Amino acid sequence: IATFTKATDTEFEYGDAVGVSIVVPDWESHNASLYAHNVRYSIWEDGTMNSDIPLYWYDDVNQSGYVMSYYPYSSSYRINDAFEFTVSPDQYFYWNYTNSDLMFACTAAKPTEDAVKLTYNHLLSKVVVYVDNKLDDAISEVFISDVYGTVKVDVDVDDPAEYTILGDKDMIRMCPATDASGRSVWAAITVPQASVSHKLIVTTVSSR
Repeated sequence: IATFTKATDTEFEYGDAVGVSIVVPDWESHNASLYAHNVRYSIWEDGTMNSDIPLYWYDDVNQSGYVMSYYPYSSSYRINDAFEFTVSPDQYFYWNYTNSDLMFACTAAKPTEDAVKLTYNHLLSKVVVYVDNKLDDAISEVFISDVYGTVKVDVDVDDPAEYTILGDKDMIRMCPATDASGRSVWAAITVPQASVSHKLIVTTVSSR
């Protein structure tokens, strides 16, 4: 598998893991068979993506199938079911931030010796905040409040993803980052939702 996108950056990094499934359709019966389900692929130190167990193509080289993948990996994922996903409430730490960025990829392919190219699409929303700090103290933390953090997502090969928001609103500690111009920003991954009354809480080094 060849991959060219990453949760919030330009490429996958060491330690990232995705789940890969292969579905083989039967156009005459309008059914499909699950050839491979939720095989874990991870990024090794040399930058290559490798599966935990060997995954081989089926024998019929003329049979098209759908290669489906998602990030981040979860052992509880079931391909035919809508699945529940919760973003981290503490995204200050980069690992929690990137692992909150749910993504999905799908492409049609036939058995081949070439790598299958997947383009991952973001399923959630990214909030970026620019803070105009007029104080002498540096900003130590930024929180966004009154946001939903849990959603049930139903992803289909041909149709847009469907979302059902679950649970109560919560607060998310945002991740310190930089934008394309190098300017300091604070970012968070949230469930897609209408912006009604989100509030920001900014803390400086001296807790002002």
